[in-house]
Amino acid sequence: EIWPEFDRPATLVILKGEIADGVSERTLSIRIPATSGGPLAVASAAPGGELINVDYKRTDAKDFITLHFKVPQRFFQVEFYDPLSTEAPNRSYRYTWPGDMTVERLSVSLQEPAAASNVLMTPVPGTAVNGPHGLLYRTAEVGRLEAGKQLPISLSYTKADSRTSLQILGVKPGGAAESAPVQSAAAPTADEV
Repeated sequence: EIWPEFDRPATLVILKGEIADGVSERTLSIRIPATSGGPLAVASAAPGGELINVDYKRTDAKDFITLHFKVPQRFFQVEFYDPLSTEAPNRSYRYTWPGDMTVERLSVSLQEPAAASNVLMTPVPGTAVNGPHGLLYRTAEVGRLEAGKQLPISLSYTKADSRTSLQILGVKPGGAAESAPVQSAAAPTADEV
């Protein structure tokens, strides 16, 4: 999930994943952009359950931070903020799924910022639907992606208002993990939402 300008002038990226049924080894390594400075949260959850933070180790490289962690459940979530320039009304963001593992069903969800117009995303998403906080969400179903195959995700939009979506809507922030988690790919085979 990609949430530009949700609760701060940055892009919240939420990776949610489900490790394939029958896979007992739940030790994962996932790369996130070094520009993020590190994760906001690394968590595990039972299906439909509450998120529980898990311990992780990180390895820093020039362009990526690799997170190493083990989850007790099949479901996991990694969240991080990535810089977004909000100085001009025409805004853009790019994230590349690094292809650290095979993903059986990959989807990319965009939460459109409040007061944004001319929203474009690649891969091309479906029709916008109303979601939490009255914001619009669009999802692109990508399907299977082999390990080693990267997926660039880019978006652009116009927004003259410098306030975040929560500020525009008058909603008090409750923490990104509370508001909306996303799924990232996992071990040998995984789903990403």
